[in-house]
This record gives sequence, C-alpha cells and structure tokens, in this order.
Amino acid sequence: MKVHIIGCGTIGSYLAIMYMRKFPNHTLNLWDFDTVEQKNMQNQAYRFKDIGKPKTEALKEQLLEINPNYKIKLHGKYENQNITGLIFTCADSIKTRLDVFLKVQKLTKITRENFQIIDVRIGQSSGQVFSVSNQENLDILIKNTQAISDDDPDLIPTTCGTVASDPLLTFHAVNQMLLSINNAEVRNIVYSTESHQIAINQI
Repeated sequence: MKVHIIGCGTIGSYLAIMYMRKFPNHTLNLWDFDTVEQKNMQNQAYRFKDIGKPKTEALKEQLLEINPNYKIKLHGKYENQNITGLIFTCADSIKTRLDVFLKVQKLTKITRENFQIIDVRIGQSSGQVFSVSNQENLDILIKNTQAISDDDPDLIPTTCGTVASDPLLTFHAVNQMLLSINNAEVRNIVYSTESHQIAINQI
C-alpha cells in the first residue's frame, strides 16, 4: 500500500514513528521542505543533533535506527504531484491540504483507485481528525477546507498551523489517526488544559 505523510512537523514526525511501529512492512513516503530548528525541540520528534538537517532526512535517520529494514522515500514540498493510497495530511498550510484533496479527487475519478485521506487539525486545546475514503465524503472535506484559509486561521477553533500546548493532545491526535485507518468518520478531540483529560467524540 502507498502511504504518504504530508508534513513532518508536530503531528507528522510522531505519526511516522508510531506508524512504522504499527506497520513495519509498509513503505512510507515523507513529504516536507523544512529544516529542523531549535524551536522544534519542544513539540516535535526531532533531536538536538538534527538541527539544521532537512526534516525528512532527520526523520528517516531516526526511523532506520529503530528499524534498519524499513522502506522510506523522501520528498520535498508537495506541488500537485499525483498521489494515491493512504494519505495523512499534517502540513501547516491549508492551501497544501486543499491541493492534495483536489488532486486525489481528480485522479481517483479517472483511475477509480481506492484511497483514504486522514486529515488532522489541532489547536491549543482541541482537534479534529477527518477520515474520508469515497468521493462523496471527499467533496465534503474539500468544501470544509475551502471555507478557511492560511490568512485567517481563527475562522474555526481547530486549524493547522497552531502549536499544541500539551504533548498529550499531540499523542491522542496521532492515536486517533492510526485508529481511523480503514474507518471513515470524523472525530472531535477535546483536551482540558485544567484536568489534562481527553474527550473524543465521533460526529
């Protein structure tokens, strides 16, 4: 199965590690154009020795330390390339997500290939995981995404580009993404910064 992680930041970096442990025989495609910075140490899966390296290369190195036989392919910025299969959208750009959704919509209408998109958006105290695997639900996800933009991230309470205040929210978001594989639904993740408890509601 073709597996893509678009964006290797807060969610994507931890997701790659957890996915590899859960599915040690798959090939993982990592997409990101950014480099590791010192500020990433507080909320991403990188190490101090990774500072200055491209995120995809640093993440590949870490994954191969855990499983030297794991198959990994590296890509830079997503720029409308043809992709299908299982796609995790974790990029900190609404535009990039929308580009992915529209490309998959167009491509799969022609090829009739199976696909699943699992999209996560987290804020300071809440998040949403969208899982779609058919054209009808993909149309809904596209309309939802078109309603917001990178220029106005406060339109809805859970958008990409916001650093989660607590690692527990990141952990639960990644866990819900893995649980969403082969399961099409939307999950709201609500995190209490006072009680440090997570509530997960399916809608």
